[in-house]
Amino acid sequence: MQKGFSAILVLVMVLLLAAIGGGAYYFGKQSNTSETLPKQSKRVDIKLISPSPSPAPVDETAKWKTYIIKTLSLEFKLPPEIGSLGELTEVIEPGQTGTQLCVSFTKPLSLIKNAYAGGFCVTEYPLTMNIGTTSVDYSQGRGGTFTDLQGFKYQDGKYLTRFVNGQFLEEFPQDLITKVQNNNGVEIIKIKPHLPLDDGPSLRNTLPEGWVGVVMNTKNTTYPGLALKIQLSDKVNEQLVDKILSTFQFN
Repeated sequence: MQKGFSAILVLVMVLLLAAIGGGAYYFGKQSNTSETLPKQSKRVDIKLISPSPSPAPVDETAKWKTYIIKTLSLEFKLPPEIGSLGELTEVIEPGQTGTQLCVSFTKPLSLIKNAYAGGFCVTEYPLTMNIGTTSVDYSQGRGGTFTDLQGFKYQDGKYLTRFVNGQFLEEFPQDLITKVQNNNGVEIIKIKPHLPLDDGPSLRNTLPEGWVGVVMNTKNTTYPGLALKIQLSDKVNEQLVDKILSTFQFN
């Protein structure tokens, strides 16, 4: 009886140890398996935000009226403020030697005719803009005027304007002169409004107070330059003049 009980006890102990060992093995296997499996990474979608394109600059001169000076193969635009002057007209007037080119604007069926009294490039209508120049061989029995100028050059840190007989003059103080930004290859300087001199004949005195003077170089051998006088007003300021000058280009 005692031997039988001992045998049963031994069998129970063996079964118990076997159960404990099997459970430990299973737990250890599960632990190892969980450690060897790769961890699943969390997916994150990254959205690239493209910068908004900058709006294209607005060309304020796109709808301006275009004019062409055929003698110089030069074109430009005028805004509505002074663009209703009429049709562009070119007149070449003879001097004692050479010629003078006068550019004006005429209204259709206008009773007001252009005036070139005494060989000056002056128009009765309109008074807001005068355009002209002279040929390299020009001479005339009169005093000089602003629209006789034939371009300019930059020398020794100064802007000199070209006058008849190939003279280069420093008629205007340098602090009045600025180089104009023109992306079409036209060389232009602008002379700011100023008070006229008190005495003596001078090209400076032919540019009245309240007017902007403009001198540009052309690619023409007969007329190497062009001069403009533009009157300022409540509608026409220097910023608008700069925009007008930016439209000049060789046709």
